[in-house]
Amino acid sequence: MTRMLAASLPAGRLGVAVSGGADSVALLRLLAMVARDHPLALVVLHVDHALRPDSPAAARWVRNLARSLGLPCQVRRLAPPPARPGATGGLEAWARHQRLHALAEMAAAADLPWVALGHHAGDQAETVLLRLLRGTSLGGLAGMRPRRILRWPGGRLRLWRPFLDVTRQDLRQVLADLKQDWREDPTNAEPRFLRNRIRREVLPLLESLRPGATRHLVALADDVHLAMQALSPTETVSSALGGDRPARAKQHPPGQRRAGGKRSFPVATMPANDFLLADRLRKWLIRLGLGTLVGRPLLRRLADLARRHQSGRQVTVGDRLVVRTPAGLELVNPEAPPPEPLHGNLRPGEPVEGGGHRFLISPRKPAPQADGCWIPAALAADGLQVRHRAPGDRFRPAGAAGGKKLGRWLTDRKLPRHERDRLVLVAHGSEVLWIAGLARSSATRDRPAPGFLFLGRVPLSPAIPASKPASKPGGGGIRAKPRSG
Repeated sequence: MTRMLAASLPAGRLGVAVSGGADSVALLRLLAMVARDHPLALVVLHVDHALRPDSPAAARWVRNLARSLGLPCQVRRLAPPPARPGATGGLEAWARHQRLHALAEMAAAADLPWVALGHHAGDQAETVLLRLLRGTSLGGLAGMRPRRILRWPGGRLRLWRPFLDVTRQDLRQVLADLKQDWREDPTNAEPRFLRNRIRREVLPLLESLRPGATRHLVALADDVHLAMQALSPTETVSSALGGDRPARAKQHPPGQRRAGGKRSFPVATMPANDFLLADRLRKWLIRLGLGTLVGRPLLRRLADLARRHQSGRQVTVGDRLVVRTPAGLELVNPEAPPPEPLHGNLRPGEPVEGGGHRFLISPRKPAPQADGCWIPAALAADGLQVRHRAPGDRFRPAGAAGGKKLGRWLTDRKLPRHERDRLVLVAHGSEVLWIAGLARSSATRDRPAPGFLFLGRVPLSPAIPASKPASKPGGGGIRAKPRSG
């Protein structure tokens, strides 16, 4: 077994995740033997989940084992879990996600490119059965891989599992030959965890019905992995339901991060094959930190959203929304703060400020960076409103034969719903003259003309100091700049 390990070493420096159980202890002892004859530096990594009263004793035991082998040891004690862990799968999933993040942080601090885990053939068979019961696709049937790179916001972890073809009995025999003891984790016998029941009840039953069942499940995982590579050689098919990837969707305020991946899913390059589309959507959600929410019903809804050319439609994903845009799907945060209220009266010489801009009416374009249009001077004298859209608004776009309700025009433009309420308008009553940065009405012009004034906006910047808010009721987020002189 040491020859197999030596031949498959991924790097000259390794972290070895050791819980104190038989499998990880056997892995450590065998790697320590390999290190005697090969240029291999080992660091023992132990995560104390703080879930059992004897967990500090287990941490001390691992430290002593590492010391007896002349190896450095790092121990990370986790904070107690929340009363109701947020990860799908409850306490077990929470512990696993926290463990992976702790291992990643310890590995990065010790400059360890890979972390070795003691998962064996029995664990692989359990994983395949567990995913079958929870609902999976081909990616889930591929089980765990000997080498896996996990990525999430601000972190990465390379995992090496050299024992996926080695049985639990083989590892116990290694420990017996070395006269090495280990610690039993009492939670491994608790029937409340589904994996424990599969290990203690389902797999023994399958072996009694058909000896070699565990081996066949491991072979199935390998075959599915090869089949997936043949089906999509340019894709790395993800494991179902987030598989081996930790999710941190709850650890960052929604909408304030890209979760390690792009928030958009382009439809121009989406595969025509339904299975490959679902898999690509699954991987997209995993990269965004939403892997624990993935399931067949959600993937079907997202695939339908992607296939249909109806901008503005949306699907709820946890506490987020996926919205159909002309270019594809976009993850948005419905809990983002609403736009600041805007309602300012705009007249020549009386600019107002809001939305990061100064809106003004002037005889000429005030600055190169200003954008806007030209309006009749008589219309400007009546006073205009700078605001967000409101019921009853109508818009006659420049170049169009007639007008229509603003909402209908925005729908025709396929502008996503979550963006419509953030538009800043300049209106004369219910008649919209200019949608800032988007379109102008047929009552305006795009260049100077006699009897016309410039209506536009200039970005607020240190060069253009913001004036103090006028103390007027209903001013909201708009600022009125008093006339000079």
